[in-house]
Amino acid sequence: MVDLIKPELELKSIKGTVIPDSERGKKAFQMEQEILSKKEEINSRYFEIGQLLSEIKAEELYVELGYEKITDWLSSLGISLRMAWFLIEIYEFFIVAKKVKVPTLKGVEISKLFDILSIVKAHPEDLEEWLDKARDLRAVDLRREIKEAKIDERQAKIDQPIINGEIKTELTASPKQNVVINSDI
Repeated sequence: MVDLIKPELELKSIKGTVIPDSERGKKAFQMEQEILSKKEEINSRYFEIGQLLSEIKAEELYVELGYEKITDWLSSLGISLRMAWFLIEIYEFFIVAKKVKVPTLKGVEISKLFDILSIVKAHPEDLEEWLDKARDLRAVDLRREIKEAKIDERQAKIDQPIINGEIKTELTASPKQNVVINSDI
C-alpha cells in the first residue's frame, strides 16, 4: 500500500513571495492578512462616512448641533473640508448616482476612486473599465492611464473642425458649394 502524502498549501504574501513554513512565516502571513482585512474595513467605512456627511450637509443638520456653517462643524470633528467633500463626492457619484454597490467597490482604494472620478463623470459608459483599472493597477500606473486618456480626449477635440462656432464631427460639402483648392501655395 502506498502512502499518499498531502502536500501542505503554500502560503504566499500579497507580493507573491512564498512564505517559509515556520512559526515566524505563519505569524507574518496572518498579520498581513489581518492588515488587508482591516484596510478593507476602513475603505467600507469611508462610504458610510460619505453617506452620513452627505445627509448632514443636505439637511443642514449641523445647525441642530449648534453650528452655523458646516465647515465649523467639520473642523470640530477634526475632518478637513477637502476630505469631507472628497467622501461626499465619492458617495454621491458612485453609490447614489451610479448605484454601484459597496461590495462591487471592494479592493478599490478610496483615493483611486477619487482619481477616476472626473473621467467616469465625463464617460459614464466606461465606469466598469475604470473600476477594474482602479482595482488592478498601482496608483501611479492608474494616474498614468488617466493622464493618457485625458490627453487622447483633448487631442480628439482639437482634431474636430470648428465651423460657425460649432464642433463638427463630420465635414460634408453641399452640392451647391464650390470647393477651390489653390495649388499655388
